[in-house]
Amino acid sequence: MSKPDGGPAFPIFGEGGTEVGMSLRDWFAGVALSGMVSHPDMCPSTVSGVAQEAYRYADAMISERESGNE
Repeated sequence: MSKPDGGPAFPIFGEGGTEVGMSLRDWFAGVALSGMVSHPDMCPSTVSGVAQEAYRYADAMISERESGNE
């Protein structure tokens, strides 16, 4: 089973009215990645580790968002 992606971050409707573009999960991971690389002393030691950690943050954001706890 794939992880929830939060839907589109910036929805654009393509042919047939389907939503296309970056998922909210990818957006959250990119924002987390930006913060992480600006503080390299706080990052995992490998590029793969940094990417995994960015998606871990994104998954936590999606989970919290879907839980309705505001």
